[in-house]
Amino acid sequence: MSIRLPLRRKMILYLIPAALLVFGGAIGYITLKERARTIERTQKIADVTAQKYANKIQIESLAAKSGEIDHPIPEQLDYGYRMKLTKLTGAN
Repeated sequence: MSIRLPLRRKMILYLIPAALLVFGGAIGYITLKERARTIERTQKIADVTAQKYANKIQIESLAAKSGEIDHPIPEQLDYGYRMKLTKLTGAN
């Protein structure tokens, strides 16, 4: 049972599914890799944010123990946090 088609139609019959398979595979690969990168970056940002607030809580508890509650938390912590976040996200 052979199908008699002109050469041009045979080429189209074989090339279009092959091209769709290649492009579909490429898009799927890129999507999965980008998803993994996004999850990794999000976890790093969450870790940096958690560390920032852990430092603030620790400073506040030390200040409360020493009786220096009226003094504000140093802004250097916020600056350090912004610098770490900028390095992780690649933003300026």
